[in-house]
Amino acid sequence: MVHYKLIYFPLRARAEIARQIFAYAGKDYNEEIITFEKWPALKNSTPFGQLPVLEVDGKPLGQSYAIARYLAKEFGIAGKNEIEEAEVDAIADQFKDYLNDVVPYLTALSGLKPGDVNQLRTDVFVPNFKKHFAFFENILSSNPSGFFVGNDLTWVDLLISQHVQEVLEKDLAVVEEFKKVLAHRKKKMVHYKVSYFPIRGAGEIARQILAYAGQDFEDNRIPKEEWPAIKPSTPFGQLPLLEVDGKVLAQSHAIARYLARQFGINGKCAWEEAQVNSVADQFKDYLNEVRPYFMVKMGFAEGDADALAKDVFVPGFKKHYGFFANFLKSSGSGYLVGDSLTFVDLLIAQHTSDLLAANPALLDEFPQFKGHQEKVHSNANIKKWLETRPVTPF
Repeated sequence: MVHYKLIYFPLRARAEIARQIFAYAGKDYNEEIITFEKWPALKNSTPFGQLPVLEVDGKPLGQSYAIARYLAKEFGIAGKNEIEEAEVDAIADQFKDYLNDVVPYLTALSGLKPGDVNQLRTDVFVPNFKKHFAFFENILSSNPSGFFVGNDLTWVDLLISQHVQEVLEKDLAVVEEFKKVLAHRKKKMVHYKVSYFPIRGAGEIARQILAYAGQDFEDNRIPKEEWPAIKPSTPFGQLPLLEVDGKVLAQSHAIARYLARQFGINGKCAWEEAQVNSVADQFKDYLNEVRPYFMVKMGFAEGDADALAKDVFVPGFKKHYGFFANFLKSSGSGYLVGDSLTFVDLLIAQHTSDLLAANPALLDEFPQFKGHQEKVHSNANIKKWLETRPVTPF
């Protein structure tokens, strides 16, 4: 698992955006607070003689916005496509211009530099706040989602809303004319609701993606006896369903692909995404092939489970896990595609875990998948989910 370390002074300021991205993503990180007394001795050891610095597995990255962009891409809040990412960057750069314009006031206000705070407020802060926040107000007015870019939160939403909160704490009057900006600060997070039966099954991949992302969601487990009354109201007469602010999406793999794109675990480029989709589709072929065995094994159909294991499940398992083994070998990273976790790792690791629980010897021919399952399930958020989710037989 990647180890993150954020190094900064005992202030919010330029490091706060990194902290908030970590908090949004539910990611653990270490923070090293540098006192102003210690700073002169450490300054020359940093990339640009300034803080914050982010260390990723010991590799340092300087510049607060470079850090924010990197983390936002890692955790899926940099924009959903290249044009959205560019729009996010443009707003962030404009916000940086604003901060540069008002830095004399902010440094005097915080006591870091001398100056007449009241005069600087009148001459520097208020006119520049109004100039730049008029731009931001127009952007929000043109986007019905209430976010700055697209229809979901990005890191510039975190960046600007935090600053607005800080300004409100000291200077309510200057913000009052910007109604959209004020509403943006109170914008609610997206509400996710996963509806499925009280088992893992086809609903588990959505739950695990949301857990991996550190995203709160409503885990709606529908008892078997309630299903007949609910069934006609679903898009395809089946579960799982994902509701996103009340909008309904069906089909487990469509749900998984949507959530994986939202949270940055669908592959790092178009080619990786295509490979992830190919593995996911092949896994679905595998489940369809061995379905007769599992239906009998779980008590949903009648049949000879031992005969089906020999004639249907074992041949299908060996064939398809052989395909997946080729992907694992080709990536060389311990993941199925690329050098980082994607949703197919969650999908297959859970199935491997279920197989190991039922018959550990089954994986003797594919020991690499024992290692794969351990690697995926060692992720802190996934580990927490596995330890706290409801216990079900399958």
